[in-house]
Amino acid sequence: MIISHYPYEPHKLFTAFQAAVILLLAVIPLVWSVSFRTTITHEPLQVTIVSEIPRPITRPPDPISEISEVNEQIQKLQSHQQQEAEIARRRTKQREEELAKERELAAEQKRQQEAQRERELEEQKQREQDELRRREQEAQAKEELERKQQEELQRQQQQLEQQRQAQEQAELARLEAARNDRIKSRYISSIRNRIQRFLADPEGVNPNIRVEILVPLGINGRLSGAPKITASSGNQFFDDQALRAVIRGAEAGFELPTNPELRKQFNELHLVLVPKGN
Repeated sequence: MIISHYPYEPHKLFTAFQAAVILLLAVIPLVWSVSFRTTITHEPLQVTIVSEIPRPITRPPDPISEISEVNEQIQKLQSHQQQEAEIARRRTKQREEELAKERELAAEQKRQQEAQRERELEEQKQREQDELRRREQEAQAKEELERKQQEELQRQQQQLEQQRQAQEQAELARLEAARNDRIKSRYISSIRNRIQRFLADPEGVNPNIRVEILVPLGINGRLSGAPKITASSGNQFFDDQALRAVIRGAEAGFELPTNPELRKQFNELHLVLVPKGN
């Protein structure tokens, strides 16, 4: 049976009646042509001569019955076509659903793969950022350490420089003090020697006695006030003689250092006088 896959269109087919008539016109000659039956056997051929071959009595075909059969076949054909179409539609629908599921599954797999790639890229990016941050922190820590080391080195150098300068200043001060002491001692010796010239050589005085006198001097080397005995010799005569010698020696003015700072040390001069013979 040939099943047409084209949709059924009644306006392009013959009518049922026309189809039945055409079928009858094709069947009737065949029916009329079959009048005799010949039987072939292996038995000896027997020929019977008759005057006339009897013909079977046949009825003419019923057009209405034939039309009904044709209609029934057409209906079966149409039903079969409808079933085939329904099966094809169901198969198509099923295939479409399967394809849709496959596409949905493929899309879901693609989404999962893309999400996985995004996660991997994000993790890679995070790792790179962490590595960059770690390197920056290490660089900052290294820079901070170097800065602190440099500051410590500078501090130590400054401390050493300060110590060196302090030592130099102390040495300079010591040398200056020593020089000033020598200068002061020289001027004091000059003043004492000058005073000593005005001391008499008292008889019967213990040669080991000594008297300490505070001598106030001005910038001109003369007395700015009365000299005072701070430590007596125990001999009043010698003490008085020592005071008179100081006054006489200062009349012309004592020679003082030219350095103003050193000269200030002679504002109140402490002298120790001993008998002239010593």
